[in-house]
Amino acid sequence: MHSHKRQVFYVIFAGRHPAAGPRWLTREGTVTRIRSKVARFVTREAAQAFAEAHAITLNGVTRSIDREAFTAFELSVFPGKGDHPLS
Repeated sequence: MHSHKRQVFYVIFAGRHPAAGPRWLTREGTVTRIRSKVARFVTREAAQAFAEAHAITLNGVTRSIDREAFTAFELSVFPGKGDHPLS
C-alpha cells in the first residue's frame, strides 16, 4: 500500500506540447517531460524564489507554479533538493 502513496510538491509548469503533453522545469532551469527530473519545492515561495533567481518569467499560462503529486518511485529516481523545507 505504501508504494501508491503520493507526495505533493510545487513545480514550475513550462507549457504543454500538443503531442508530448506537459513540460516542467528542472533544477538546472531546463525543460523536461520526465516527471522524476522536475524541480520540486515544498512551498510556493521557494518555487517563486527559484524562478526569480533564474530569471524565469511566470505568466500564469506557459510558465506557472502548480502543485503536482509524485509517487515514491518518481521521488527515488532523481531525488530533488527541493523536497525538503530547508532547500
